[in-house]
Amino acid sequence: MADAADDLRLAEVVAGATRAAAVDRTGEGLEDVVPVAKAAQLVRFHRSYRGMADARVLDGATHDLVDGARGPGGLPEKVLAVAVRHTSDLLRPDRLVEHDAAVRRAHRSLVKGPGPMGLSRYTLLLDEEGAAVVDAAVDALAKPSRDEETGDLDQRTPAARRADALVDLVLRAVEAPDGVPRQAKTSLVVTVALDVLASRCRGSGFTTAGDLLTVEAVRRLACDADVVPAVLGSRGEVLEQGRAKRLFKRGQIRHLWLRDGGCSFPGCSKPAAWTDAHHLVHWADGGRSDVANAALLCRAHHTVVHQGRYAGAVVDRGSGPKVEWDLTYGSYDDRLEALRRAGTVPRWLDPMDGSGPPLP
Repeated sequence: MADAADDLRLAEVVAGATRAAAVDRTGEGLEDVVPVAKAAQLVRFHRSYRGMADARVLDGATHDLVDGARGPGGLPEKVLAVAVRHTSDLLRPDRLVEHDAAVRRAHRSLVKGPGPMGLSRYTLLLDEEGAAVVDAAVDALAKPSRDEETGDLDQRTPAARRADALVDLVLRAVEAPDGVPRQAKTSLVVTVALDVLASRCRGSGFTTAGDLLTVEAVRRLACDADVVPAVLGSRGEVLEQGRAKRLFKRGQIRHLWLRDGGCSFPGCSKPAAWTDAHHLVHWADGGRSDVANAALLCRAHHTVVHQGRYAGAVVDRGSGPKVEWDLTYGSYDDRLEALRRAGTVPRWLDPMDGSGPPLP
């Protein structure tokens, strides 16, 4: 903080932190205080981007963050950290944000080692997307419950309940019979603006735990999910909420399993049970949820297709319909623009009022 006092662009941050020190002595003027720990976050943020971001944009972003951090009603440190990261992502090109997300995803790991009393210890390292999926699945099964016969309270520790939930999830997966689509996926709640999802402006998705997901991660998850359209107020409160819309129904998934036989990406041999249903034209871009606009992709190639913005199409060359991929970077955007010019898909989609193709 001492070094920051010499930087005129950080005067607002330093002044707030200085008032915080004075309040510690007098107890007055709380509304303008920026606690020292929050001020340190803002100084690090400003210094990290002052050499690469437009000075006026950076100063404006810093001012907004300082306002959000002020006073006893300001953002808590953890929430401020999320706001700082979100702002940081907006100051960088999308390709760098997605590259960093891909690097974190590539460092996922699961390591087994010996534990006490003959137990095994697993160390799991996940990026924000993987952690959000695992947390949502495990938490849903790890809630304490009473014994159905005796009515006794669950005596397991929270850690034991989470371990049992993870084992239960694996058992459910391996015991599912071949040829039967999985049950509805775990409820992972992600809030994202429709304009962001449709690539009309920049932004991120937010989980209920306050974690950030890149827009491409949200688009991947939304390919095969329940979508609940909602209108939010300026403070994030729900003003209007529609009903959940299942994008691909179980009967459609069965059809895709038979048609594609497994992951449709060239050279991949992953079976259908390990795939997701992918919208060839994403529903947020006006694509319909029918089998002519769908393809099976394993999780790895689902990520590759979204990252590369690859276009796919269902074609029939006499031997039955199959998915063909154009692996030219950005081919999806070219195809989407061609479809929009032809009037096949709309340029705007509002799931609240039903304009554009229906989501289900």
